[in-house]
Amino acid sequence: MNNPSQNRKLRIAFMMPGGVAHYDKGLHIPELFNLIAKLSERFEITVYSFVVLGNESGAVSCGNATVKFISADHRSHWFTKTLKILSVFIQDHIKNNYDVVVGLYGLPTEIAAIVVSKVFRIASVIYLRGGETAYIPSIAYGNMSPGIKSILTKWVCRNADALIVLTDFQIQQLNKFGITRPDVKIIHAGVDTEFFALARKHVPQKPYRFLHVANLNPVKDQATLLRTFALINEKEPSFLRIAGADHMHGKIHQLANALGITDRVEFLGYLPHGELRKEYHWADVLLHTSLYEAEGVVVSEAAAAGLLICGTNVGLIYDLGQECVIAVEPGDYETLASETLKALESPEVCSKLVANSQIWTKHENLLTSVEKLTALFSST
Repeated sequence: MNNPSQNRKLRIAFMMPGGVAHYDKGLHIPELFNLIAKLSERFEITVYSFVVLGNESGAVSCGNATVKFISADHRSHWFTKTLKILSVFIQDHIKNNYDVVVGLYGLPTEIAAIVVSKVFRIASVIYLRGGETAYIPSIAYGNMSPGIKSILTKWVCRNADALIVLTDFQIQQLNKFGITRPDVKIIHAGVDTEFFALARKHVPQKPYRFLHVANLNPVKDQATLLRTFALINEKEPSFLRIAGADHMHGKIHQLANALGITDRVEFLGYLPHGELRKEYHWADVLLHTSLYEAEGVVVSEAAAAGLLICGTNVGLIYDLGQECVIAVEPGDYETLASETLKALESPEVCSKLVANSQIWTKHENLLTSVEKLTALFSST
């Protein structure tokens, strides 16, 4: 591996399929954007990110990091994308060597990171932040689905110099698929500390106000969300707001109508991250019903804002456990509805869960994640 002079900052390359584009130019992942911006105060960072054809020219300010967009049709084969990102990276590396390369969010960027690591003897860090550890046959989701994608993902995980995940839930998933590295590190996405300013000062009051923050898609399982809420609303009239873009062509809206809860459910559509703060402040409960999560940063944000967290036992909800959240198995809307109401009817239980989750989030915030990554990069 390279041994950079102590008189200069480490040069780090981040390879990702997206996440740092402007809201109106492509995929924007606020917690990842903020993390890289903070790290760029300590390291010399270049981000290599794919972007939809035609959006390459949009200048992006991500702290002190340099962002290089690589145009690609979303239908392009992953191998073609791998060659594209390698071509751009290699030209830059020859001019000024990188010390660390970080691959995120699966194929092709994680493969590219391992390839350049082996060819140029650069330290490689793979950060599993998406569906790399998932396999959900019912919706054909996840890198661990049988086939070439699973084979390559396992190869990446075994060949990285450092492997990072967001949650212990992901480690359990890796173990299930035969990846048992003892040196896997957990570094959470980390919530922006500004969310603590939203913290509620009282237990939920009737009528209860529920919030769901996620794009409408099969992985987030909003069908279970609505069925859960419908049962709750039958016993205790409540309100639900759903913030997220619709990628299911109105199917969830139709289900709300079929369940007779359209007057109780408000679809907010896509909201910029800054506008979500007022929704967290409005709500009493985060209702999160995903089939899979690597983490689910909305859980951290809701915890920081003092909401009761109720949902399915995946991602961060799995990690937090019964001392901090109400958790049931994915799809079990009847149990989720009953356990949520039970907690809401007990101010003592509700207050304890909220307090415990908030304490956890205070310890695992964005700055904590920056410190952990700084230590990792500096030790490679």
